Amino acid sequence: MSYTLKCEEPLYSAHRMREIIVRQGLSSELNIVEIGGGYGGTCYWLRKLMGDRVSRYAIVDLPEASVVQSYFLGSAVPESLVLDGESMSGVNSPIELIPYFDLDKIDFQPNVLVNQDSMPEMPESEVERYLGWGSKNLKGVFISFNQEAYSPWAGVPQVHVPTVASRWPEYRRVSRETSWDRRGYVEECYLVN
Repeated sequence: MSYTLKCEEPLYSAHRMREIIVRQGLSSELNIVEIGGGYGGTCYWLRKLMGDRVSRYAIVDLPEASVVQSYFLGSAVPESLVLDGESMSGVNSPIELIPYFDLDKIDFQPNVLVNQDSMPEMPESEVERYLGWGSKNLKGVFISFNQEAYSPWAGVPQVHVPTVASRWPEYRRVSRETSWDRRGYVEECYLVN
């Protein structure tokens, strides 16, 4: 089975995320942390759709993924990329790429935490670490766009994000919708404060 990069998925996700942000009435300044950013498409489109409202945007991911993200985002918006604290252009940047093991080095308080397409594939302990971090640092919304298909890997079922999120009383789910463009996916929003 081959995978074809679908450029419309990040645009669709960014559009839906914008709808959630507006519906939840978040303040004009957005400080976003995205857990697992793919090639950077959602970051790119969410910044395009939200404009100057995006003050800070950190993508937390594997260092190998950050190489792809830095190439894509550096090509698309070269004036606004920071890689692990190092400015690519010598100016303050709204976009920062952070390795997963440096999650605690994020130097701003997010009001949006985003994950799509990756938490079910992570070890459950990693999902707990991210959501535990969010329960202490996030004041706003957690947006989860993830699949819930039963697809065990090496006999281990994939992580069910709502089950893990329910372990923290700080996460209160306020919406859950079936994704119209991807079978088996749900789009959820949790208030966290």
